[in-house]
Amino acid sequence: MAVDSRGMYEAIRKVYKATRLADELWNGD
Repeated sequence: MAVDSRGMYEAIRKVYKATRLADELWNGD
């Protein structure tokens, strides 16, 4: 597997964090 797992993990973390933040903003009271 020629994939940079560390870079992949960091990217996923950033996207996850951003989506969680947006979710809180949208669904927050």
